[in-house]
Amino acid sequence: MASVTNASGMEFEVFLSFRGPDTRDHFTSCLYSQMVEKGIRVFKDNEELRVGRKIGGNLLQALDNTQIYIPIFSKGFASSPWCLREVAHMVDCTSKSDGKKEILPIFFDVEPDDVKLKTELYRNALSMHKNKYGPDEVKRWEVALIEVPTRVGWKLEGKGYGELIKLIVQELLHKLKGKDRPLPDYLVEMDDLVQIEKPLDANSNDHVRFLIIHGIGGIGKSTLASIIFNRSRSKFNCSSYLDDVPCQGLLDVRKKLLSDTLGSTSIIGILDTNDGIDRIRRGLSNKKVLVVVDNVDEKRQLENLAGRHDWFGFGSRIIITIRDKSTILDKDNQMPPSNYLAYPMKEMPMVQAIRLFSKHAFRSDTPPRDCYNFLERVVSSIGRLPLTLEVVGSLFANTVRSEWDETLEDLKQVPHKHVRNTLMINYMWRSSGYSPRSVIDVLLLMSLMKIDEFNRFWMHDEIRDLGRKKRAVRALSLGISHDLIPEELAYLPMLRFLGGERLNFVGDFKNLLHSLRWLSWRHCPHDFSATNLHLVNLVVLDLSSSDITHNWGGWRHIEMAKKLKILDLTCCNELTKTPDFLEFGKLEKLILAGCEQLSTIDSSIGKLKLLNTLNIEGCACLEGLPEEIGSLEYLSEIIMPCFGKSFKLPETLGDLKSLTKFEIQFHPGIYRLPYSIGMLNLTRLVLSNCKNLYELQILSGIGIIS
Repeated sequence: MASVTNASGMEFEVFLSFRGPDTRDHFTSCLYSQMVEKGIRVFKDNEELRVGRKIGGNLLQALDNTQIYIPIFSKGFASSPWCLREVAHMVDCTSKSDGKKEILPIFFDVEPDDVKLKTELYRNALSMHKNKYGPDEVKRWEVALIEVPTRVGWKLEGKGYGELIKLIVQELLHKLKGKDRPLPDYLVEMDDLVQIEKPLDANSNDHVRFLIIHGIGGIGKSTLASIIFNRSRSKFNCSSYLDDVPCQGLLDVRKKLLSDTLGSTSIIGILDTNDGIDRIRRGLSNKKVLVVVDNVDEKRQLENLAGRHDWFGFGSRIIITIRDKSTILDKDNQMPPSNYLAYPMKEMPMVQAIRLFSKHAFRSDTPPRDCYNFLERVVSSIGRLPLTLEVVGSLFANTVRSEWDETLEDLKQVPHKHVRNTLMINYMWRSSGYSPRSVIDVLLLMSLMKIDEFNRFWMHDEIRDLGRKKRAVRALSLGISHDLIPEELAYLPMLRFLGGERLNFVGDFKNLLHSLRWLSWRHCPHDFSATNLHLVNLVVLDLSSSDITHNWGGWRHIEMAKKLKILDLTCCNELTKTPDFLEFGKLEKLILAGCEQLSTIDSSIGKLKLLNTLNIEGCACLEGLPEEIGSLEYLSEIIMPCFGKSFKLPETLGDLKSLTKFEIQFHPGIYRLPYSIGMLNLTRLVLSNCKNLYELQILSGIGIIS
């Protein structure tokens, strides 16, 4: 099972402990399959494969990094020392977790009294273990067994396997809060929720329904969708919330939909959009699913993710949030068939709006008595959109009371329906003179930015769009394949960082990108058609995982980057030799790690007089280092490849006066070290598992590990 860590820091959500011969082939296998199908990350241990071994390694890590433990107590459970060890470790982990972990036992064909050692069933099994494992270890197992049945769990009690498994999985989905959508810290009740849950009718297994939540930016569409998702998802076979769809590639969003609903193995081998659609249809057509497609701004996005009702099973609900419902109207300007329901979001009632504003301005549901009338005037001025209330409320929280009247007068000058203009009033900080940390703190305090449960920066799309209107943008990261044209970049004259995957520059970029310092251009295309892409102030260039070769058309443009210090060509697997480095005189770090086809480093590397790091790790086809490397007086680090073909180290290696540490590990292709290595200022030489190295000069003053 892949190692994935969720928001709570847990690698697995559920750990199943069971004695294989008792339950594996029927109950446990069905339970495991249902949990995986619901998207629960579950570790299923097969104790039969571990007889006589101690808990350690991957299993110990799995136990430590699991949120819920489920021991399946059967008649033969206590006969397995491995199962007893696991239960004892579960008790240890939960006792130290401050309530973050719990044990939910299943009493399969035994009673809780059997597990509590009140009958002979488990007592007899434990007695047989004492001679082999000692009384102290067995006592530890006894204490754990007595402790576990005090927890709430499940009994078969005449239920069929299917009925019990359904109850267990439903309870797990409720407990695994990490599957819930994160909600704003300050939340007030929403009248919309009551009005929308009736037509949604999540308990019904009738036809598929599409619910369109539409309204202007900042009105709370995504928050409402998140609340519905959290309240309803346990009533469906599987669920998926697809965040901010326009900012992601459609193939990536499709993969998330499949992974959430059918498990991570369902996306293996998906290379194109057509295959993704086919798997959605085949995999979900017989399942009751809940899917939220958030922030749709093009009809094709919906068509490619939830295009037809027959893609999903009976009772499925597809919730779409969208600003303008006309985006998805048909050619006759009509809403699609009757199973499409449109719900227009309304502004909050005044009482709720004042309460939300107060939560941000005073960190309290109830404002001071003498402020209520004033707050009513403020809310009337800015409107009753949740985003505006949050941001402007945070502004008042960080404004001294003597300035409130003046701030209110400013707010009155802005029509409250112009959300972005209202937000601009809160955009009163200057980036110059602030450290990045202090600027982030200011943005957090002003509710212009948040840090989500995965420790990522997040901002509302309205605030993001506000930033995109400003020509002072310094950094732009695109998560989608995109053809960049000059007209787009002309709006970003101060851009210093540009990042993305599978980007392409198309057109004439004369007099553009003069401020660009860092270009992260992963998976850049082999063909290069841009003209006048003069990256004259570029310092960092990341071309990793690209299909470029040594004669790629883009090199002549990059040669103009006379200030380039870092060049990252990691995993450029079409690269058989490096480009000519003649024009890269300021380069300090050259990263060629993982270039599996690279066989030759161009002799022009000798012109890189400032180079201090050369990373050739993973270059299995590299035949050696060129003689010219000896002229690099600042080269202090060479990260060598492991394994590979015959590899030549030149005699000029001894001229590298700045090289103090040299490590070669697991490389059978190195047969001798050059005699000149004795001229190096080495303090540490590591030669690990170089089994074919037959000639080694012992050097005084060097710590050698061989």
